[in-house]
Amino acid sequence: MVNLNECKLGDTLVSCHGLELLYLKVDERNTPFRHRVVYPDGAGGSRADDGSVFINTPMPQDHNIVKVIPMDRSGKEDVEILDVSAVDKEYAGAFTKDWAIQFANGTVMQFDTEEEACEAQHIHRVNVGLDPMTGE
Repeated sequence: MVNLNECKLGDTLVSCHGLELLYLKVDERNTPFRHRVVYPDGAGGSRADDGSVFINTPMPQDHNIVKVIPMDRSGKEDVEILDVSAVDKEYAGAFTKDWAIQFANGTVMQFDTEEEACEAQHIHRVNVGLDPMTGE
């Protein structure tokens, strides 16, 4: 298993079935499944510290995390917030949620609200050493 306590926003999480999810954050509520993850379609999920979906009753179809691929943060690039309703219709068709952030490497995380996207941008800025408010 893995240790999700070492993950940061935007890290790629590979499940036992080969699906690539993205790490979002640690939920402030101290529950056994406190790590928030995002599926490729924008749906959210949670995992235990070791990357498991369920502690007591594992299921074969569970997407337990088996590998973490850290995002390259050496360049200190900011992330861009996207209002999906304002982007080109052809490009907007790739989204399932109303808001998103896009990393410099092209990775996109989708969110239901602008507030969630802004929170993710703030977390990213802190992680790479940028000013949380200005991105400088």
